[in-house]
Amino acid sequence: MKTSTIIILICTILCLSAAGFSYYYWKQNSIIAEKYAVSTESADAYFDEIAEYGDELDTTSLPNPQIEEFKGFLDNEVEKLHLACDIENDITRGFAVSLAKRFPGNLNIGQICNIYSYLYKNWKYVNDPNGKEYLASASKSIELGLAGDCDDFAVLMASLIEAIGGTSRITYGFNGNEGHAWAEVKISDNFYPHELANELARLYNDRLEINYKFGNGGYWLNLDWSSKYPGGPYYDYENAIIFDPFNKTYSVDNRKEESPATEAPLNADSLMNATEEYQDSPSNADSLMNASEEN
Repeated sequence: MKTSTIIILICTILCLSAAGFSYYYWKQNSIIAEKYAVSTESADAYFDEIAEYGDELDTTSLPNPQIEEFKGFLDNEVEKLHLACDIENDITRGFAVSLAKRFPGNLNIGQICNIYSYLYKNWKYVNDPNGKEYLASASKSIELGLAGDCDDFAVLMASLIEAIGGTSRITYGFNGNEGHAWAEVKISDNFYPHELANELARLYNDRLEINYKFGNGGYWLNLDWSSKYPGGPYYDYENAIIFDPFNKTYSVDNRKEESPATEAPLNADSLMNATEEYQDSPSNADSLMNASEEN
């Protein structure tokens, strides 16, 4: 085969690979455009800018209308989440207390697990209307008998944690033409993975792989409905937007940082009997929650 032919073949392969990556990236941001009524181009521009400059966007250049459009979407979305997380509503607060009281005292892992297990076992998934993004408040999801989609679950989960003195946040993750939302709880600034793993093993009668993240002032435990237990596997995403609805701020996560706290084998099939199988002894992991109690 002639050298020129080989060069042409290599160039063709590289061009096709680049086109495939560009199409994947466009599909990833097109789901943002489709779901949240914001242009694909603005999502592309925003994530490109974040990848280059981090959360501190370039302020030396002229304003980019596409970036400004996406920032406007984020500002609007964090405001919607702030209103949806109605932690001072009597329905929301009362429901949180009714679930947490099995493990009385300061915020502890037992309270978080009991809230998560109850929601996981009783949540009914229902889609939003076609072409519309509906976000239910925490109290509305309770009134509806625990039903809605992933962002409704995330809002309720985060709200219940905050309603009993915890610190939580909500993440929107995007991967290809799919998107997902989930909640996390801040567990501690001084985090000891083996202590959390041991406490969850005690509560769930199983050795579990614990998934958490570090950032924004501490360690965060995954509370995704699809993860089956607190600290379960994270949704596989390429880009994510992390919202703090309670302080109305947000940041961008361009990569997944999943960190197992234990390599013990996972047996998820037996997990959701946990609510009935909790031991009655007080939680010995209260110290893990110090950061949440202080905020």
